[in-house]
Amino acid sequence: TITVITPGGATSSDPGTGPLGAMVRRGVDMARGKQVRVVKGDPADADTLRSAGVVGSDAVVMASPSGWAAQDEDAGVVSTALALRGLLDEPGAASPHTFAHKHAGGGSGAHAERPLNFVCCVREERTRDVLRLLVGTDTAAQAQAPAQAQHGQHPHARRHLTLDVVLADDLLSGMLTQVASDTLLQGVFEDLCSEAGKELYVRAPAAYDIPVGQQLRWGEVQERARANEDVAIGYIDRWGEVVLDLPADAIATLQEGERLVVIGDQ
Repeated sequence: TITVITPGGATSSDPGTGPLGAMVRRGVDMARGKQVRVVKGDPADADTLRSAGVVGSDAVVMASPSGWAAQDEDAGVVSTALALRGLLDEPGAASPHTFAHKHAGGGSGAHAERPLNFVCCVREERTRDVLRLLVGTDTAAQAQAPAQAQHGQHPHARRHLTLDVVLADDLLSGMLTQVASDTLLQGVFEDLCSEAGKELYVRAPAAYDIPVGQQLRWGEVQERARANEDVAIGYIDRWGEVVLDLPADAIATLQEGERLVVIGDQ
């Protein structure tokens, strides 16, 4: 289920005609049969987040509100991060999913709660530093949890919060720099940023007749995606880590539950 939280002006049956309505309708198209639900309320309000079922979600993606001053946008992001941490501190705030902790050597160990990932965009670099400080204690506690479990210790069970933050100005300047160095990239960015054309998707290997557990060169994986007019740029492994920019001769052994990251059509 995809849940959209909005201050108002839309319902799941009538998403409206503004930017939110376009986003909801686009979400319905991309979800391919998944349920899309709209919850009215303040994204920084704990009751709104609780009614939206945030605690049981895999991720929270916060869009930048249009028409707000930069400092107000960043303040809203920090307020939402604090509200999320508060919810995860509540008794019984556990994820329905667990994952095998990845050892440094590549093996898997004790099972732990899958963290709640918060994806957001901010204007000021200092806001990013504040968010990292807020989430940093959660990240440290998450890293210690599997080791504690292996030694028979059972700390207070709770989900932890992880952070993916994008600096809007850095993203834009990076795109401009790449276009300046290679003008052919302008068409790529225009296509990816427009509502029409190619988009980023996460798809199962089976969509390209790629067997699970079989060693393949990454170049062969790309060829199979290209046969469906898609471009494979990486994959998400079973620990939730995104692996990108693999050389063509790299060996990729996709496992059950892992997904390809591709650029393609719906």
